[in-house]
Amino acid sequence: MILRTLSLSLPIFLMAGLGFAQTGAASATPAVTASTYVARIPVAVRRSSTSSTTSLDQISENWAGLVQEGKPETSVSASWTVPTSFASTPSAQSAVAEWVGLGGVNTSSLLQVGTITTPNQQGDPVTTVFWEKLPSAAVEGATVAAGKTVTASITPVSGTTDKWTVALVESGSSTPLISHTVTLSATQSQAIETSADWITEAPSTNNSRIVPLAPVESTTMTNLMADGQALAAMPASSLVTIGLQQGPTLVAAPTVNISADTLTVNTIYGTLAPSPGSGDGPGSGFPGSGFPGIGLGFPGGFPGIGLGNGFPGGFPGIGLGNGFPGGFPGLGFGPWGWTFGLHGAFGGYVY
Repeated sequence: MILRTLSLSLPIFLMAGLGFAQTGAASATPAVTASTYVARIPVAVRRSSTSSTTSLDQISENWAGLVQEGKPETSVSASWTVPTSFASTPSAQSAVAEWVGLGGVNTSSLLQVGTITTPNQQGDPVTTVFWEKLPSAAVEGATVAAGKTVTASITPVSGTTDKWTVALVESGSSTPLISHTVTLSATQSQAIETSADWITEAPSTNNSRIVPLAPVESTTMTNLMADGQALAAMPASSLVTIGLQQGPTLVAAPTVNISADTLTVNTIYGTLAPSPGSGDGPGSGFPGSGFPGIGLGFPGGFPGIGLGNGFPGGFPGIGLGNGFPGGFPGLGFGPWGWTFGLHGAFGGYVY
């Protein structure tokens, strides 16, 4: 078995490295192989005050998707179709990972299983399956043909409190690509039960640098399950949406369709960019103005510093608010000067 290091990770709310031990050979040679990367705990930027699944509850530098919290999470599963093409010419260092997991949001313990897609030398997507138990090395498996649908799951072994089965099967096949029993310590077992995760991730290199998200327009997971419950049966208050933001740019954001039992993560390579601001992040205010110096900031003045009401409308803008369109309070920058508003820092466009 060839040993290779790889790092996927916890959201960069937390951090952990991951290494891949390869067990299958790729059918096409990626420009940079999957094992170049690590999955990591989410790198968290901040948490907003909203709780709706239609807005972003958390922002991360490397995770986008949905998690369920609030009760012991003992199993998780979902299905998705691996990428068939990229929306634009990919960076040789780019990658996108899709996986289900337990833990990782409020703990450095994470058990996950899924796929990672990287470009080969021709710029075409090559998808490899993997499973991982942080902080141990991840195990890389076989490749999956473009456009194939896979189902990934983590389930407890009956009659035990410290064993889980990680599995991944390709649609139409009776032979799983991954089927492995994992034994955890009592501390790890308790830690991973703090969340069930459905994630699209921008992986990291071994030196903890988050790589560009491979240019997929979107990812979609279906048949989301946790603890034997479908998405529609999960309490809305237990669901947390996570957007992937790097610097001022919202790179990927989830849309949850409860009735259709789907989670779609749209990216800047598809329909996301530019999009109305939501969550804590760049936005805009009502165009502020005023004569040079300090003015009252009503529309129509010359560039200067002004005090205005900060309602949506400035293009582009910088805003600080609580994340509802027309958030509270906000500092915005519009085409006619600076505005300080008590309302509406977030009605503009995110860049």
